[in-house]
Amino acid sequence: MNIKRLLSLGMATLMVASMGTSVFATELTGEMLADDAKLDIVAGTYDSAEYFSVVGTVDSGAQDASSVVVVDAEATQFKVTVPIALHVAQDANGDKTYEDAMGEDLDGAAKVINECNLGQVRIEKVTVVPKTGYTISDFNADYANMKVNSKTFGFKINGVEVETDGTVIANSATENVIASTIKDEADGKTDVERVYADYNFDLANAEVDSLEGAEFPVIASGSVLPIDYEAKLPAFSSAISDVVYGGVVFVINFN
Repeated sequence: MNIKRLLSLGMATLMVASMGTSVFATELTGEMLADDAKLDIVAGTYDSAEYFSVVGTVDSGAQDASSVVVVDAEATQFKVTVPIALHVAQDANGDKTYEDAMGEDLDGAAKVINECNLGQVRIEKVTVVPKTGYTISDFNADYANMKVNSKTFGFKINGVEVETDGTVIANSATENVIASTIKDEADGKTDVERVYADYNFDLANAEVDSLEGAEFPVIASGSVLPIDYEAKLPAFSSAISDVVYGGVVFVINFN
C-alpha cells in the first residue's frame, strides 16, 4: 500500500513538471542573421537564446526552430586571356590586313576569353600606349599626306577611335552581356555589325552611342569578346617588318 502511494506521487510530480515546462523557439529573420553581435552560430544562439532547439509537451502545438546556412568558399579563380599582339600589315597601295592576334594554342582573330569557371568579367578600362618616339594621331587625320616614315599611327578598337592621349574607354559601365561570339567571315556583314550581333542592342538605331562602354560589354563565364581593330599609317619609303609601335592595356575585373 505504501509502495502504490509513492508511485502515484512520483507520477503526479512528473506530470506537473512537464506541464510547467516553458516552450521556446526562435524564428530567425534576415535582420537577425545580419546581427553578428548577437548571432552565435557555434553555440546556436541568438542573443543567448537557442534558435535550433524546441522544448515542450506533445500537446503544446507546433513550434518553429531555425537553422543557419553557412557557406565556406575559396576565392574564384580569375583567368582571362587577352591578345598577345595586334598585327597590322600595310601593302604598297596602303591596303591593310590584320593577322592572328592570339597565342600559339589560341589561334584566331583577336579576342578576350573569360576562362573563369564562375563569374562574369568586364573590361573596365582600355588604353593604347605608344612606343617611345612614336605618337598617336587623330584617327581621321590625313595619313595619305603625312610625311613619309612618320612615326605615328591612328587606331580604332571595337569601333572606338583612340584619342591622341591613348584613351579608348576610361570606365566601362555597360550592363550588356555577351554570351556568344560566333563570327562568320562570309555572312556579308561589316565587322562592326558582326561583332555586335549578340549584344542585344541594335546598331542600326545608333544605340551604341547612348550606352557608355557598350563596345566592351560584360563577358559571361566561358565566353569570348571579339576585339576588332583598325589602324591608319603614313607611307613608308621601304618595307618594315615586326616593328613595335605601341601596346594596348586592358584593365579587367570581375563584374
